[in-house]
Amino acid sequence: LKKLLDEDLLAYSYKNPMVETHGPILIALDGSGSMAGSKETWAKALAIATILQAKKEKRKSHGIIFGASEKEIFEIDVDRLEDLATASFHMGTNFGPPLRWAQDQFKENPRADFLFITDGICNLEDVRKTTFIQAKSSSEARCFSVLIGSETTETVKQFSDKVFSLAVAPTPRDAGQILSEI
Repeated sequence: LKKLLDEDLLAYSYKNPMVETHGPILIALDGSGSMAGSKETWAKALAIATILQAKKEKRKSHGIIFGASEKEIFEIDVDRLEDLATASFHMGTNFGPPLRWAQDQFKENPRADFLFITDGICNLEDVRKTTFIQAKSSSEARCFSVLIGSETTETVKQFSDKVFSLAVAPTPRDAGQILSEI
């Protein structure tokens, strides 16, 4: 009985050497005016489904809605998803700030899966792209970009490990495919 209380029994001494293979899920959601309407609705649904999947898998999740500048970055409270569902999108677009946010997150969250949801209508400075790719690589993170209602994939292909290009009205099957990759 003493060994049981001291946690000195073989069952207590054995530690499962399972290595954590996945870090948290990071989400950056494009809040530009061009996302308004069905693209916005689908983007929010995908972000919410991803956060719920992270909770189910006991993974941390962090997210932002981004616009055209550092001042247009809004944290998503993963415990108040109704706030995300009712948020409205009317900002500009700049891929630099959300990639910088993700780069900062990679420092604290190795092996993260970064989900970048946008319509892809934006350019990206080479310096920002290069520093993001280096940070992603050194932290063993992965970047999945989801383009909704656009086939303009060239910019996101430059910094993503995988790009999903979806119609304006994606199907549940599209969402399932994305969630199975993360």
